[in-house]
Amino acid sequence: MMLEISLKPSLCDWPEVTEQWNCWRKDKSHIRAKLHREYIRKSDWLLTTHAASEAALRRILFIGLRQKHVPYKKVQDWMDNHHITFGIVNGYGTYVTYFDELYSQNWENTLKTVDDLPELWTLWNNYAKPIRNHLAHAARKYKDDWLEAALAIDRLFMMKLDKAINPLIGGTPFADLRLLSPRLPGGDNNILPERVLNIRSRNTRPKTSLDDGRAKLQIICEGVNG
Repeated sequence: MMLEISLKPSLCDWPEVTEQWNCWRKDKSHIRAKLHREYIRKSDWLLTTHAASEAALRRILFIGLRQKHVPYKKVQDWMDNHHITFGIVNGYGTYVTYFDELYSQNWENTLKTVDDLPELWTLWNNYAKPIRNHLAHAARKYKDDWLEAALAIDRLFMMKLDKAINPLIGGTPFADLRLLSPRLPGGDNNILPERVLNIRSRNTRPKTSLDDGRAKLQIICEGVNG
């Protein structure tokens, strides 16, 4: 599969993006926590930065559920145990559909509030994400210029997304949530994520018992050693 990238001239200065990124992320504790301190290869930068961008998107859903009075633990459990499909299309189980259920301003119109953000969302899905997937599964190697472009897309996407979401929640979604104004409301144990999102309890992530996994692994290791 051939990937093509077409960025506006205003988005194409990678050193300038890096400078903006280093300044922006200083007070974004949620993003910094996802990034490694040291990297051996440029692909490592992309893998962790793209993971941070997915965490950023999930954080916005987390805040939306908390704004609907879903208790913290119920939100966290749902986020941990349910798969969310990231992509341009909407439909059952997709990020766009969940966002539209949670916020008064839908995803498409939210993107339009910040210059270049709709284009970056498309590039995030059609360029950066496929490259990340290929690297994560060792399906393909990329030269540095490809990785640098994908990295710039991920960084610009998060910075501009922050700007778009800020007015909807009263602050940045990527720092201490206690700084939001107004503060997130208290939780009501009678309100469930599924009820708020208007979905059935599906898309649960596969679960496996640690004890069962270790026991079976021990049997395999004993056979190898024997």
